[in-house]
Amino acid sequence: RPQPVTVTISGSVTDAVSGVSSASFSVIDEYGVTQPSGPVTLSEKGNYLFTLTLPASKNGPDKDGHLYTIVVRATDQAGNSGSATTTLRIN
Repeated sequence: RPQPVTVTISGSVTDAVSGVSSASFSVIDEYGVTQPSGPVTLSEKGNYLFTLTLPASKNGPDKDGHLYTIVVRATDQAGNSGSATTTLRIN
């Protein structure tokens, strides 16, 4: 059984007009099994850095690795939101 893999997610969120209110992350895997989510802590300048530990297991016939989609969503003080999405594959 493959060991879980720890990944680091980093980036920045800015809103020059009203300021950023909050940020959160969610993970969707291709099997619908591992779907962690939670708040993202932002520095004073809007930077973030967090780690996730994701299973490296693959379903039976899957030969191309375990695909994860990670979404970071931020909301500003006015209620507008935006997101950034990245994917990663654990072989």
